[in-house]
Amino acid sequence: MGEQDITPKERYHLLVDRCQWPARRLMIFGLHVHVGIASGEKAIATFNSLSTYIPHLLALSASSPYFEGEETGLASCRVKIFESLPTAGLPYRLLNWAEFQRLMITLVNARAIESVREIWWDVRPHPEFGTVEVRTCDGLPTLDDIIAMTAMIQALVVWLGDQYDEGIYLPLQRYWIVRENKWRAARWALDAEVIIDEDGRLEPLAESIGRLIESLEPVS
Repeated sequence: MGEQDITPKERYHLLVDRCQWPARRLMIFGLHVHVGIASGEKAIATFNSLSTYIPHLLALSASSPYFEGEETGLASCRVKIFESLPTAGLPYRLLNWAEFQRLMITLVNARAIESVREIWWDVRPHPEFGTVEVRTCDGLPTLDDIIAMTAMIQALVVWLGDQYDEGIYLPLQRYWIVRENKWRAARWALDAEVIIDEDGRLEPLAESIGRLIESLEPVS
């Protein structure tokens, strides 16, 4: 493992000291997108539903098949590396804003984290900025790619938020389905087949993404 300089901030040195090897191999690059949300309750509803689309966003952005010069066989090895941290990976399902506050209080009091900045879920509410932050995407190779992915994420959050405002139940896949679909997106990206229901029926992820984009057209 090659040694890399650590950004001269205390929190990063504390992270490495606490997590050791998983933190020392974090030579990974991702795209984080913040979208403003009007209220805490709306943020939690949107955040829960966004989990369903983690595989879609990961597959579209997957660009990390190599690690330290070795071909990993994954379309995105970055997500598998990041998941080794104690507060990273798929987010929990939360009932409401109060439950999110209780989770934060528990982890801060237990000295597991200092603030929401140490919650490294694929999607997270960010109360300091008043946003939902989508963190699942790999780093993208061009500015045009970044702009397109950011626009899609913004449209997705607006689309879900509009449904919430209209009193429509937001799309929500079972946790174990999202987990399997995320793995498939990390492994095969746009060539993946994903689970679409509790009977285990499959469809090409590329088709699911195409249908999602059509749904986003009115707000895009």
